Amino acid sequence: MAQLITLSDELEDRLKMWAIPWETPLDTLKRVLDAAGPPPDINARPTARPRVEIDSTETYIASMTDAARTVYQKIYQRLPEIGNDVKVGVTPQYIKFTVNGSNFTELQKRKGGLQLYVHPEGHNLERGERSVEDGVNVRRAAPTTTWTLGVMVDVTPETNLDAVMGMIRKSYEVVRRRRGG
Repeated sequence: MAQLITLSDELEDRLKMWAIPWETPLDTLKRVLDAAGPPPDINARPTARPRVEIDSTETYIASMTDAARTVYQKIYQRLPEIGNDVKVGVTPQYIKFTVNGSNFTELQKRKGGLQLYVHPEGHNLERGERSVEDGVNVRRAAPTTTWTLGVMVDVTPETNLDAVMGMIRKSYEVVRRRRGG
């Protein structure tokens, strides 16, 4: 048994615009569908956007907005203040600062700057809680996460960089101490 298709008044009016006077509505519908080509494969996976291979810190930095790049360069220039054993690495998702082989800060690019992830120790935030520390907005990851670097800090070119560097330093000291440094 054929399935009955009901059309809204608007859709019927649109279909009438395609009609040729001597065609039946069914003939018009068939002609329009034939012109549209084969139906989409509803089981096919959506086409993903092409991925940019991130194989170096430079590649990641080049993919940042101007605001994010400005923030990163300011932080990077001040890394020697943190310690001489800081290493900088990259994954496809973020730039990482490590000490003794463990991440103590992760930096993800955002349109308006960077989002930093630092160790929660010393921030006095419950999971899911938000706060302002030294004029900088911080938030603790949701209770369902198990992230080690569970405090998120949004950094724009206007953010108090001294406060941000203090948070990075605090995270460095916690991770360094725990990793035997």
